[in-house]
Amino acid sequence: MALVRARRNPGYGLAMVGWLLCCSCSPPAAAPPRAVAQEQASSASQANCLSAVAPLDFRPVSRWLKHWQRLDDSDCRPGSWLLRSPEKGQSLQNFRDQLRNGVRPNSLRLGMLGKLKSKDPDLLPLLAEFIALFFQLEVAAADSPGLDGHLLGERRGVAPGQLDAAGLLQRLPETCSASGSACLWLTEEDLYIEGLQYVFGLAHFQRRQGLVSLFRSYRAPPPPGVGAEGSQAAVAALRRLLKVAAHELGHPFSLQHCVHFRHCLMAGTSSIRENDAGRLALCPLDHEKLRFALGFDPTQRFLELAAFAERHGLHSEARYWRQMGAL
Repeated sequence: MALVRARRNPGYGLAMVGWLLCCSCSPPAAAPPRAVAQEQASSASQANCLSAVAPLDFRPVSRWLKHWQRLDDSDCRPGSWLLRSPEKGQSLQNFRDQLRNGVRPNSLRLGMLGKLKSKDPDLLPLLAEFIALFFQLEVAAADSPGLDGHLLGERRGVAPGQLDAAGLLQRLPETCSASGSACLWLTEEDLYIEGLQYVFGLAHFQRRQGLVSLFRSYRAPPPPGVGAEGSQAAVAALRRLLKVAAHELGHPFSLQHCVHFRHCLMAGTSSIRENDAGRLALCPLDHEKLRFALGFDPTQRFLELAAFAERHGLHSEARYWRQMGAL
């Protein structure tokens, strides 16, 4: 999941102005003011942000419509993922075709890369419980390969000591794909990929592995008695981590980025703010894709997720899942 700030690239990231010397006998046509030209170019690109997206080939039932809105050109805002990384999207038929040509995971594994240094011993069991409910699959512990010199690679990036997430995923042993599982690895290392200052997570479709960094996405909850502000911050951190984990695990199940519904969990995001505005829930299209792939009972899934959310202070999610499970 690209929860990122774009790295300043001399070719693309900097607004550079070039001047052309016109050698002509006739006077050159007057150029529009720079600000006007930039505004026109920006407006044109924003208007075309969703132009490549194919029509939706799935009609949600009525119970979904009051909870979800379709994306439109107003979502193509400067700095948004949609504007920075236009995508064609994935129809339901595309998803089914990809699923037929691949092998879907039949179980989940969760493990750490390196030691968990944060003072939150309940983090892994809590995350395992959530992803088991979200995907309606059993979750087993994955044997950690450890972060030795081979896996670490070279520490470089914009921030000191960062690890290349793409290289790390490539160097991980392919035990997950060989066993028919999808693996999610947690690390407290700060991650980046080429062209982006940092990422919260990354996934590899074919290897069926996802990687989530706790460095920026999660902080251990405060001790009891810190007050409402500390509790709200802890819930926000938990929600952010659960979003990243479920998003990255969605990719090994052949779910691509969502470009159809606003704030879907499977949408790409380009900043912490954009990620936090998203929802810890699948849009009707991606829910149907996952249901088709895994064959779970939607009502049971919604009610189990609602109970989990209620226990952990995720009140808006609890209300939504409870409402969907009651219909």
